[in-house]
Amino acid sequence: MDLELVSTLSFRWQDDIGLETITKIISKKVPQWPTGLYDWQLPLVAKILDGECLLCCTATSDGKSALFGAPALIFVEIGHNPSLYPPLPRKAKPVSIVITPTACLQIS
Repeated sequence: MDLELVSTLSFRWQDDIGLETITKIISKKVPQWPTGLYDWQLPLVAKILDGECLLCCTATSDGKSALFGAPALIFVEIGHNPSLYPPLPRKAKPVSIVITPTACLQIS
């Protein structure tokens, strides 16, 4: 694709180029995950990066933490190396707020 054309286009994270970028960044920044995000995580991370709200209910240790960790990691990487990535929606100062019911988990 012509670089001048790319700079004038607007992409979404849920587009193929966004999904490829997520996969590329996770592979680069989290080598401990040799297969990257799980199949069910990738589209949800893309929705979060596009600013959509979602509710995810899965089993304990199923990988929900990646849904708040991966977007922050991706935005930080793009912030440090913007010229390496397509013009996808981004946040200059990404923040993740996580509320966990730790007291309830101790009881069960």
